[in-house]
Amino acid sequence: MALLLSLNGRAQSTQPTSQTLAEFAAERTEYASRAEATVAVLASDSLAGRGYGPADGARRAARYVAGRFRELGLEPLGDSAGHSYYQHFPLPINTFPGPLTLALDGRTLRPGFDFIAAPDCPSARVRGRVVVLDTSWLSLDSVTLTARLRPRSLHGQVLVLRASDTKRLPQLSAPLRRWVESADAVLVREPKKLTASLARTQGRQPWLRVLDSAWTRGLVPRRATLAIGARFEPAYPAMNVIGRLRGNGTSDSVLIVTAHYDHLGQQGPAITFYGANDNASGTAMLLALAASSIQARGLQQHDLLFIAFGAEEAGLVGSEWCATHPPVPLPSIGFLLNLDLEGFGDGATVVNATLHPREFALLDSLSRIRATKDGKAYLTLKQRGRAANSDHYPFSERGVPAFFVYSLGGPGYYHDVRDRPKTLDLRRTNKLFMLLLQFLSALDAAP
Repeated sequence: MALLLSLNGRAQSTQPTSQTLAEFAAERTEYASRAEATVAVLASDSLAGRGYGPADGARRAARYVAGRFRELGLEPLGDSAGHSYYQHFPLPINTFPGPLTLALDGRTLRPGFDFIAAPDCPSARVRGRVVVLDTSWLSLDSVTLTARLRPRSLHGQVLVLRASDTKRLPQLSAPLRRWVESADAVLVREPKKLTASLARTQGRQPWLRVLDSAWTRGLVPRRATLAIGARFEPAYPAMNVIGRLRGNGTSDSVLIVTAHYDHLGQQGPAITFYGANDNASGTAMLLALAASSIQARGLQQHDLLFIAFGAEEAGLVGSEWCATHPPVPLPSIGFLLNLDLEGFGDGATVVNATLHPREFALLDSLSRIRATKDGKAYLTLKQRGRAANSDHYPFSERGVPAFFVYSLGGPGYYHDVRDRPKTLDLRRTNKLFMLLLQFLSALDAAP
């Protein structure tokens, strides 16, 4: 007999004839080795950072996930329910299939480590003198500023800004804004870290973000030479991947597990953002939960949906599309569990915990029960409120009860070229996997 907690906090026992999902997973599951194998594929050179454009990494990653769904025996629930796992949607996206180079006074910098392109950067080839923005100008009135601006135009020159000053650009006076926009290119000095992102538009002025440590002895160079090969895709054929495990028909509601499979792709052929933690790790956990759930096929009360979203990194585009075109009616969703950043084992944070205190109490209680059972310290769970930081958000904003659970720990490699499989600690994520499997089991067993 399995001891579970219902959503009202009371203990309930289930007979062997009503076995739960968790009972079908071995207590000493080889989750880590399975997760490592999945992450090795998703964060490999062949998938090119699971991004967009000519490398087509995102689409190849989607095909990989669909293949895994097919191997597991999940029912396709995409655009052609019963025939395809894919839910297609158009994605406007700026890509970087061409070169990305930067030299300061003839010294070549390393793309990805010393500098990156801003996400909306256009193609450009620039060679020019470097001009530094005098930050005292940011507080001058228009008349005084106009008198001081020398040269009047930055055509043929490269402007240098501090990262802190870029936040003030929207409030610039018209003369100073025109002066900044007249530069052939802009270099932004980043004091600590290069954090890449994606853009669904392409700008008119090339911007590069350069680490302070890349400037020789902290000195401003006299000349800069740069090349950027960008291409805007107005409607990249993106897709979500959706599979269903049918329940035994005793419940009309649906439980959903989600994770995004995409990442940032490449900036030129020399820079790949592998996205091992973000979110090959979450996709690996989703596939492992699906594999464990398959062992209880037909015995669970609820239908289980497993959804791998595309275009999360472009602004939750895939999940927004899915929430707008849901594969099942939104009111039928009993709970949604979103997995993102699952590569470490120092506990976990639960987004929306304060919005759903009963479900968080259930999750926390299951963690403590496991601690008592195996004699080890229970997994530390931190509560967080509402946040628009992953794919749960489009659903929770439409009234679907949802958690976004992310693991804690690690070196902090986020949206950069260092987020690679070797930096993860998947051997310590087994406890989180087992806890979430039991959480799904308890949700399924609850009346």
